[in-house]
Amino acid sequence: MTSLQAHLSLPDRWILTRLSNLITSTNKDFEEYRFGVMVNNLYDFWKKDLADVYLEAIKPVMRGEDANKKAAALNSLYIVLDSALRMLHPTMPFITEELFQRLPHVSGSVPESICLAAFPKELASYENVEG
Repeated sequence: MTSLQAHLSLPDRWILTRLSNLITSTNKDFEEYRFGVMVNNLYDFWKKDLADVYLEAIKPVMRGEDANKKAAALNSLYIVLDSALRMLHPTMPFITEELFQRLPHVSGSVPESICLAAFPKELASYENVEG
């Protein structure tokens, strides 16, 4: 367990587990040509899980003084946004490209375009982490 993982709050663990489940279901739906179900699941994740629950849950953390918890929340948010944009890209390419370019990437760690980025296959390190 890394030092950031040790500082993951319950909302961080929850959103990462939801993301792991979404990656699994999105890949399955994509392979089975169930695009309507895939897009509905992506919409529900962005609107309900990420916006309605997670972003509201981390507001007190971001206003707080604990630098480790802030770093863990920001790292979790980055992981979620990066993976969720990659999964949404086939259905909304222009919007996802623009948003992907605005993420604070470490130079050299990701492709220069979301078109060249790998589609998320699994997030095993966070699977069922909400315990």
